[in-house]
Amino acid sequence: VGFYEDAESFRDTIETTKHGFSPSIVWNINDSSQLVYELEYSDQEVPFDRGVLAIDGELGLIPQSRFLGEPGDGPIEADVLGHQLEYIHDFDDNWSILFGANYRDTSMEGFATETGFGGVVDGEVNRFRRYRDFDAQYHVLRAELSGSLELGGFEHRLIMGVDTDKFENDQFILRVRGDQYINVFKPVYGAYELPTPTSNTDRVEIQESVGVFIQDQISVTDKLDIRIGARFDDYEQRLNNRLAGTNTKQTQSRVSPQFGVVYEAGDYVSVYAAYGENFRPLSGTDTNGDGFEPNQSTSAELGVKFTLNDGALFGTVAVFKVDQDNMLVVDDPTAFTYAAIGEAQSKGIELDLTGELSDSLEIWASYAYVDAQIQNSFFDANFGYTVEAGESLLNVPEHQLSLQLVKSDELYGNAIKFGGGLLFVDERNGYFGTDFKLPSYTTARVFVNYDVTDAIRVTAELNNLFDETYYTNSFADAWVQPGTPRNVKFSASYKF
Repeated sequence: VGFYEDAESFRDTIETTKHGFSPSIVWNINDSSQLVYELEYSDQEVPFDRGVLAIDGELGLIPQSRFLGEPGDGPIEADVLGHQLEYIHDFDDNWSILFGANYRDTSMEGFATETGFGGVVDGEVNRFRRYRDFDAQYHVLRAELSGSLELGGFEHRLIMGVDTDKFENDQFILRVRGDQYINVFKPVYGAYELPTPTSNTDRVEIQESVGVFIQDQISVTDKLDIRIGARFDDYEQRLNNRLAGTNTKQTQSRVSPQFGVVYEAGDYVSVYAAYGENFRPLSGTDTNGDGFEPNQSTSAELGVKFTLNDGALFGTVAVFKVDQDNMLVVDDPTAFTYAAIGEAQSKGIELDLTGELSDSLEIWASYAYVDAQIQNSFFDANFGYTVEAGESLLNVPEHQLSLQLVKSDELYGNAIKFGGGLLFVDERNGYFGTDFKLPSYTTARVFVNYDVTDAIRVTAELNNLFDETYYTNSFADAWVQPGTPRNVKFSASYKF
């Protein structure tokens, strides 16, 4: 066992390697047919890191680079391989068909020593050690027909289709607790022999579903459109708990309706309303090894769409409300099980503006006010206390604002675009049942893209321009994810 007294020595002993390849190809077969293929591949070997922690509720007392795990665990290996294929054919000016197929394989394997939730005492925090071996495959097939026709004296714009998917999730976890303390201010790595974890989770879950959907947008008058739609899902979940030696199965069938109406109040203003329901299967098991009733959500939205600058600028102002039932909460953190007892509601206002301020200047601006709260009290077994109704959801800012400006010009006879943007994110609840908040932040970015030829485009981006220290999300004050420091990205595209 080696001893390393600081994060710099740790970085000298373990390498982080990341490889990725994500090309996409669009083939315009003829004037009416197009084939699109996208590949996603990545291979990463990185030490597992829960981010940073707050000390007595205060962030920033240790550097973002501070590693609180053990280099002796080695890296976590994570692999992703994905394929997406889409074929689109236009029969005529009104009707088209789409066929799509997706396949994605992900895996993660390795040991990690992670900080616990007991807080920092005399500069030290306790930890636990886990081994993970996760593997998941996801398959999707879909077909969609869309077009317009005259029926019953009205114009109908129809979308109808069918899809099927299969998700297989294999999870194997070993875990050990104990006296695995480390000093957060002056960590010493390898101070003791790494403990051997024991069985915690060993299960495979398979979800299969078939869905059929239809939507009809009807032009009742020149100014009034209504939209009626529905989706039917037939879902099956099979759970094999290899640790307990049990097998369970459940099936669900749901119809999710959708309604909408749009009224053109003037040449530049229209009013709309929409309502929809959504059905989403939930992964995992309860303490008995059984699956859950699906997550059910309903959403309602009322808004105004408008145009400015002779139709060059498009804007939307909307109020919304979303209710969710059967959200998962932790039931037994040692057994990695859950309970579907959570209820939540989010409501707020959204404003969007996009388009051209002039012939060479574009704008994209968005603001959202969101009030997102837990609707029912529940016992949080992770921390051993009750989360009261009315508490804000984790990591949801009350206010968020983004702004981007793009200037178009020419350089050596070729098109060039450059611009910048700002993102403001308000403070967020960072830890249920406490007053710990993630602070608000503002980041800036600048970019330029240049058409070297008609076929080749190059792009350069500088993100987090002022190297702002910020935190994107957290699960508790012991697991806080810092934002990415200032970074530069170069990319290129080629058309043929």
